[in-house]
Amino acid sequence: MLGYDFHIQSITEMLRVCKEVRIFPVVDLDAQKTGLIEKVIEYFRQHYSVEIRKTEYEFQKGDNKMLIIRK
Repeated sequence: MLGYDFHIQSITEMLRVCKEVRIFPVVDLDAQKTGLIEKVIEYFRQHYSVEIRKTEYEFQKGDNKMLIIRK
């Protein structure tokens, strides 16, 4: 499993070269929000604009939200 540090480093690198990162879906395979996503949101809220936006589509049953992180 790819953990917290991997996600922080990967998103940080994407933000280095992009103004915005969109992550979808934001749930696990059981359509449950995980503690990992909450920790990632908490980390990036310190220095970035972070929002969860409802989408018009579901990638998997039970999830129609996307995480957006902006500089």
